[in-house]
Formats: sequence, C-alpha cells, structure tokens
Amino acid sequence: MNKTVKSTTALRPTYKPTLQNRNGSQTGPKTPKKVTAAHHPSRLVVRFLPNGVREEDKKKPEDLVHDINEAIASVYPLHPEYGGEPEKEEGKEGPRVVAAKYTDRNTSLILTVREDQSGEDLLKYFNFFKDHIIRDDSDYRLEAYSDKKWFKVQVDNVITIDTLGDVLNPNALLGELIQNNPIVQKLYESGHLTMKPRWTRPTEDLLQQERKRSSFVFVTDVEDAAIRIVRSGSLAMYGYHCEVRLFQDRPLVLQCVKCWRFGHAQKDCKNQQVCRKCGRNEHTEDQHGEDCSNCAAERESEGMDTLEKSNCHHALCCTNCHRAGLTEEV
Repeated sequence: MNKTVKSTTALRPTYKPTLQNRNGSQTGPKTPKKVTAAHHPSRLVVRFLPNGVREEDKKKPEDLVHDINEAIASVYPLHPEYGGEPEKEEGKEGPRVVAAKYTDRNTSLILTVREDQSGEDLLKYFNFFKDHIIRDDSDYRLEAYSDKKWFKVQVDNVITIDTLGDVLNPNALLGELIQNNPIVQKLYESGHLTMKPRWTRPTEDLLQQERKRSSFVFVTDVEDAAIRIVRSGSLAMYGYHCEVRLFQDRPLVLQCVKCWRFGHAQKDCKNQQVCRKCGRNEHTEDQHGEDCSNCAAERESEGMDTLEKSNCHHALCCTNCHRAGLTEEV
C-alpha cells in the first residue's frame, strides 16, 4: 500500500550560516580583563638595552612608582611641543603609575597606570621620568613601548660584523631592512615597526664566535604583514637573501643555585644546600674532591696521585633525578 508523502513547514526562522573571520572568531581582539595580563592597554613596557638590567641596579617597586609620579607631576600638563594637549588636560590628573614589575629575565620593566588611563598616555612623559628608573644609567639605553600584541619575525644567517670589526647595531640593521625590503619600508613609514631589530645573542658572544653570522628579531603590530613576510621565505640583508620565520619565545627555565633543582629561584628555596657536582649535602662544590669516571681513568693512566685534589669540573649526576650522565655532555 502506497503511503502519501506529506511535506511540513518549519515554524521557526530559517537558519542562515555565517562565515567566521580568519582568526576563527566573530569579534575582534578583546581587552584583557585583568590589568596584570599581557597587552592590557594600561601597561607600558620599558626595555633595558643592550642586555637587560643588573640585579644591583634595580630599584624597589615602591621607589619607582613614587619617583616616576613625582617626575610626571612636575611637568603636567605637558606642553604641546612634547605631544601634550593642555586645553584638554587642564583640571584633570596626569597619568598615575600604580605598579612596577621587572620581567623574569630582567630585560624589561612593566609600568601599570590606573585602569581608566592608558600606557599611551604615560609614553608621552617617558623622557621626563626615564632618568628615575635606574640607579646608574650610564651603561644602559632605555626604550619604551605601549604593551600591544606584537608579532616577532626572526631573520637568520645574517652578517654580524661591519667593516670596522664592530657588531652591527640596531640602527644599521633597521636601515638595511628598510632599504632592501619594500614591505618592511611600508611598515616603518606607517609607524608599525614597534621595536628596532635586536640580535638573539649578546654582543660579547657575537664578537667571539668564529662564524660571523647570527639571527636577529624585529617586531610589528600588524599580523597580516608578519605572515606575508614569513611566507615570502626571505628578506634581503647585506647581499644575501636570509631566511625568515616567526620568532618563538621560549619560557625561562629557573634553576636554584642552592639545591640546584629546577622550578624555583634561590630566594624561594626551602631545601638544603647541596653540591652541584654530586648532589650531596655533606660538602659544597668547592670542597668536592671526587673525579668522574673519565677523569679518574685519565689520572690513573698518567700515574697521578689519587690523593691530590681533583681538577674534575664534570657533574657526577643530575641533581634533579640523581642519575649519572655522560661526562662529556654535562
């Protein structure tokens, strides 16, 4: 028996699918809810060049906040010559720094203003308070940036030494990038190169290495441009097409110099002090006198007195897992 097929009509509105944008979300980037989160608009980043700040030169956060606010108050409202708008600022409070924190690697200082203010506002006053950031600024060069999301591009196999035998400085690298690569030139002219190029290795290491080539990183706040540069495969630098890739930030590995375990610093250590070479707590590293198997065999083959103080600098075992390793690798 044939059954008649009946059609039905939906009573609900017709569903219309919508395409998501390239980032996989329907909306643009959101402002972080926590003021301590990266890329919050109330944060300003101050970098210590060339190689970060020494521990003994750092100021306490409370002193930093006080000194910076005092410096801002002495020049507020800012003159138009320095980017200020006195007619809009009259009767209002200037940027007020409420917190200061050094990054784990001591390469930067994060300054945070009130949540209803922005790092861009604070940046206008940088030249007036930068001398209050560090105890002895003769060895440092300070640069400040608003804490926006950055996209870092790494350029590999670049010549490191100029004709005078010095390491190429950031300005030289920037000039070469702009002159030879139109896409980088456009970013620079539109103000979207947010940080000058910097080498991935310290200057001292670059001078000492036999192979006079290394990698540097430059930064833009335009994601599309960074992707196009990486997809192009290379940038022209000093007569070569040098390979490019997205720079991968690696987390800092903390190792305590008291118990030699990973995951915490010496100031937070609650363990006993141990010898770095053998992991025992009966003696210190300076008092350690035991040879590794290789050095012991070498001393024996040369007929050296075993009672003599050892010159072996190898670790006998890992102080974290207490397993012996290959001495040529530790």
